[in-house]
Amino acid sequence: WAPTDDLSFRMGLQQTPWFDFAETVWKYRGVQQTAGDKNKFMSSADLGFSANYNLPSHYGSLTAYLFNGNGYTAPEFNRFKDVAVRLQIVPLPDNEDLKGLKVTFMEYMGTKSLADQTIQSTYPIKNNNLGLMLSYQGDMFSIGAEYLTNSTGVAKSGSVLDTTNTANVISIYGSVKAPGDLKEYWELFARMDMYTPTGADISNVTD
Repeated sequence: WAPTDDLSFRMGLQQTPWFDFAETVWKYRGVQQTAGDKNKFMSSADLGFSANYNLPSHYGSLTAYLFNGNGYTAPEFNRFKDVAVRLQIVPLPDNEDLKGLKVTFMEYMGTKSLADQTIQSTYPIKNNNLGLMLSYQGDMFSIGAEYLTNSTGVAKSGSVLDTTNTANVISIYGSVKAPGDLKEYWELFARMDMYTPTGADISNVTD
């Protein structure tokens, strides 16, 4: 629903804030998922509500989200909800050569979904994500550099039962189209991921 040209709302199953943009820069999900999706930092889609506001003069957008937190493969079974915000800045919207340059920031605060619902309800597993991306999309080439950090920890009555653990990933990728008429048929792409996993084991949390 869009009451104005600059304000819109969405309710239902939708992509979470990072992947719906990252996949427009990294266009080859059929080859490999984006780095955050591949390493399960958060679900790529969830049931929820979002509100988007386009900044004046095409300088970007601000979007807020509220999700069930269980992803698109599991039903709702706990009281926890996830919240997120994404800010995207287009620094030079009036420059024909550089209007495809974007800076994107995302913060996602939620809980991990566990198969054991009793543990899930008693010990909320924090699942917090921060993301930053610099990207450019032009007629002949596109490039993206993204950094994601994921923090998990188990909390009970305000105290931490398990030390917060952090995983990080840096992903750099780009694509170049062939010149002339060949650009409709050929495109060269490359990608490099640098992933530092967490050492946390949250599968055996007990009282």
